[in-house]
Amino acid sequence: MVELPYAQDAIKPIEPTLVEGLTKAAENWETLLSEHPALALPLDATTRANFIHNHACSEVAHLTADADGVTLAEGLGFFALLIGSDIILRMKFVGYGAPSNVATRQQKLLAKQSFTPEMLLALDGIPAPPTLLTCGYTLEGAAIGRIEIRRDCIGHQTWSYDIYGGEAIVEPLVIPGMIDTTKPAIVTSTRKAMEGESHAESA
Repeated sequence: MVELPYAQDAIKPIEPTLVEGLTKAAENWETLLSEHPALALPLDATTRANFIHNHACSEVAHLTADADGVTLAEGLGFFALLIGSDIILRMKFVGYGAPSNVATRQQKLLAKQSFTPEMLLALDGIPAPPTLLTCGYTLEGAAIGRIEIRRDCIGHQTWSYDIYGGEAIVEPLVIPGMIDTTKPAIVTSTRKAMEGESHAESA
């Protein structure tokens, strides 16, 4: 799996794009609240999260269209960017401390940084499993509070670092001789087992 310093170097060129996409999405939501309050009145927190997520993904897709080494990775049924060939970056609300997902088989695999051959094929046939990272964001009212890049994997400590709204860096302590050399894995699966699940991801 990629480690924090590597992720910082790889993602740094598009950090402004991620920040712009999310802040613009939050501004769009605030415009809805202020200019069309009657339309916004019945909308709940889930609608707000979906609105901001969808607008942010659309904006980021547009802004990264010509970015070197960055392509859309839509084959898994949710919005993500393929950075190089070893990072998949998705966008998630982390206002409750961590990203949450519908517990589909695909998401259970991704939670362990595992990919089936079919999943790799859907990612433009990249040769080796990438590391799934999250561009997580929090909200303060109608505005973006903080944006972080994080790596989660069951059985491993989470690391993260802020790119907006803070300067926190959370990195596991590495004990000499105990460096984690785990790599994302390929697991055997059948296409039938994956049918109907790729579009059940939560925003």
